[in-house]
Amino acid sequence: MSKILEAPLSLKADVWTHFGFKAKEGNQGIDKTNAICKHCQASIRYTGNTTNLRAHLQRHNADKLASPQPKKTRDPTQTTLDNTTSKLPSNSVRAQKITESVVHYICRGLSPYSVVENTGFRFMINTLDPRYVIPTRSYMTDKAVQRMYDKVKDNVKSALSSAPRVALTCDGWTSRATEAFVTITCHYVNEEWELMSHVLQTRAMHESHMGSNIAELLRAALEEWDLVSKDPAIVTDNAANMSVAAELAEEIVDAMKPMKIATLVMSKESSPTLSVVAPLHAQLIQDFQESRADSEIVKEIKAAICQDLSKRYMDQQKETMYVCSALDPRFKALPFLPDDEQEEIYLRITAEARRIQELFQEEAEVIPGEEDNHVEDKDDIPASPPPKKKKDLCCLADLLGSTYSAGPAVRHRTTQAQAEKEMSRYKEAPPLSLAEGSPLSWWKEHQNEYPLMSRLAKVYLCIPGTSVSSERVFSTAGDIVTAQRSVLSSKHVDQLLFMSKNLKS
Repeated sequence: MSKILEAPLSLKADVWTHFGFKAKEGNQGIDKTNAICKHCQASIRYTGNTTNLRAHLQRHNADKLASPQPKKTRDPTQTTLDNTTSKLPSNSVRAQKITESVVHYICRGLSPYSVVENTGFRFMINTLDPRYVIPTRSYMTDKAVQRMYDKVKDNVKSALSSAPRVALTCDGWTSRATEAFVTITCHYVNEEWELMSHVLQTRAMHESHMGSNIAELLRAALEEWDLVSKDPAIVTDNAANMSVAAELAEEIVDAMKPMKIATLVMSKESSPTLSVVAPLHAQLIQDFQESRADSEIVKEIKAAICQDLSKRYMDQQKETMYVCSALDPRFKALPFLPDDEQEEIYLRITAEARRIQELFQEEAEVIPGEEDNHVEDKDDIPASPPPKKKKDLCCLADLLGSTYSAGPAVRHRTTQAQAEKEMSRYKEAPPLSLAEGSPLSWWKEHQNEYPLMSRLAKVYLCIPGTSVSSERVFSTAGDIVTAQRSVLSSKHVDQLLFMSKNLKS
């Protein structure tokens, strides 16, 4: 009689204490075609499940099935994780690093906190480091995430403290679960002339979206983030959205082309600054004037658009837009304004540049005096390599290219001081081509030539032209988070959305 071999340890059912296998011919491994009963030596067909094996025991060896059987023992020479590893203390550097990585994974991917209880996730972590003990969901929610949120919040506050001015976008949006939220995002230009954005907070709006409620929310945010002294500009979407219904008619598509291009320009991934709004606004009003060749429906569409555009901005808002456009080297000539209004904007910029000089007198940098303010001839200034053209600027060039061509701007008289001289040189310099570079890149290259105006440019060119970017980001994020609302408080929703945009890889 051939020897019955023990079933492999991978077969864990209790029935295998009564069955084994025969060796293949020539002792070349185990023959699993048939299981052999240890009590009666019967050969039972084995197909991957134990139903027929258990049935055999009940018919022929019921007494054996009823009595307790010794558990299978492992080969003492077999290496296992249990006898080769010890668990990492929760306060060890390695364990804390892994916990931070798990928090990073949850926040960046907006994953549910319950992922730490997921079998597949735990298997993956155990494979990567079997010594690590995965924290509980309550620990992740109340301690680990809170600790990282406080750390990231301090970093964002520190970055905002060095900004000369900030702009806020305040955006109300609704998830597919019909829950209303308000997200506040902050924008500024850093020392490297990069436009930076930080999501500050997201709040569920259980109250109505009245102006007083939004104002209170903004006031609290400015105080919480120490932004009251930053003279913040605030950008919100107009609640009264324009809607024009039209057929896939060819003349309508052609008539709406300027609006399509403007929409593409304002919906790029990087936040568009306010400087582009006034030129686009003026160009659209001009493009949507009706002509004799227009059909009746096209005339109605153009009239509706012009009527809506004409009431979009109040006088004070227009002045801010014009200053932003004048400080953008692409639009500094302000051709959409009469000569007297152009001069008023230039004078306002000059006055603000002087004010900025006074505010920065306490800094280590000293503005050159009148006697040191000589500017070399253009031929003596080494030419900067032209910036690479970007495809995403082609739309803007198509819409405004005929109005803002490269060439000298109109000269205006200036007679006084540092700011006036800088303004004079700035207006005389060729404008930046619409298809090349960005206004921030231009100011970074020329900040030494215009020390006062470059500071003022940082103050104004941080203002977004639309709040659509945050709406686009959070419409999807909100759906992910609100799916967890049954287990998440409003504070946890705020923390998740904050860190999903501010955590760095």
